[in-house]
Amino acid sequence: MIQQPLSAQGRAGRQRGVTLIEMMIALTITVFLLAAMLSVLTAFRYTRQTQNGLSQMQDDQRIAMTMLTQIIQSAGYFASVQTDVALTAFPAASVFAANGQSVFGIEGASSSLPDTIYVRYQSGLNDGVLNCNGGTNTSSGTPVTYINAITVAQGTLQLTCALNGGTAQPIVGGVKTSGSAATACTAVGYLGISNIQFLYGMDAGGTGSVTQYGNATAVTNWANVNSIQPTITMLYCTQIGALPTAVPFTTTIALQNFL
Repeated sequence: MIQQPLSAQGRAGRQRGVTLIEMMIALTITVFLLAAMLSVLTAFRYTRQTQNGLSQMQDDQRIAMTMLTQIIQSAGYFASVQTDVALTAFPAASVFAANGQSVFGIEGASSSLPDTIYVRYQSGLNDGVLNCNGGTNTSSGTPVTYINAITVAQGTLQLTCALNGGTAQPIVGGVKTSGSAATACTAVGYLGISNIQFLYGMDAGGTGSVTQYGNATAVTNWANVNSIQPTITMLYCTQIGALPTAVPFTTTIALQNFL
């Protein structure tokens, strides 16, 4: 059987490829699919950064409040209870103007600047009482007095403590030390601790309970302070290019009576 040659129209039909219009449609669909995938990946990355940042902020908040509670509740503790009373265990010295005084505060120059609190107590040999740097008395049979000065280093966004007049050491915070309350966010997430303020619960009438709260300037007799209310402020970036959001956390800590 003799095969007939294809006509010109038949050859054109068999050789027909992808037209320019079809190629443009395919490219457009591909671009939309890639854009959708990129959007999903970006949203996933944002969600992961947000969750990680919130988790870190919550961890720092718990650590900071636990440490503050431990230090403040130790105020006035002395190891030699058989031979001493608070008045002799803690003579007037440094920022503590009165015998037996175990707490003192300094108000920041403005609400945007951190307060400082001074807390003193003793640690006997191997009694497990910790100072703000995590140390305890493991070598001296004579009780060791700790003066813990707690504040915030705004330059590094860290809660710090200076022990017995030494150099302030960071305790917690400062995840992104390049950030600040006045600097636009370059990424989503937690920055650190930007401020700390203290209110003091006073029993001015000697009723045995707190009758008013005030800042350090309002305290006229530190022996009347029965509780302390710290508020730490943390910075969190919710949007790139915007200023960080200030997130405050507050707790109330009752002082133990060791007098």
